[in-house]
Amino acid sequence: MMLFLDELEELQKLPDSTAVAFELVMILGEYSYGEMDNKGCSYGDRPSDRDVDRLLLDLATERKKIKPSWNFPRVLDTLSQRAVYLHGCGIEDFCAQTIDFLSAWQRDPPANEKTRPRART
Repeated sequence: MMLFLDELEELQKLPDSTAVAFELVMILGEYSYGEMDNKGCSYGDRPSDRDVDRLLLDLATERKKIKPSWNFPRVLDTLSQRAVYLHGCGIEDFCAQTIDFLSAWQRDPPANEKTRPRART
């Protein structure tokens, strides 16, 4: 994953690229650990994990700002499932900041999403 971080950050700067960059980080993150059976368990976080989490958090924030109707609960579910699986392989903080941030959105939606009181007629 470390090999792609600079390119992903550059992609993020292009016009209308936030969603593409976000999805690419999700896909790369899914495959970056390889086969996590007994032979592949790495037991411990990698140096790039914090950088990837930070980038994913930045992209999620920007994506929600651009498109308030973005279906982030699907992403939260995917990341949470991955985190549980990887925790069993000794990787304890997989995208922890992003998961916490998206969970907070789910508990308390941003102000622009909260239901406004209806006017009385």
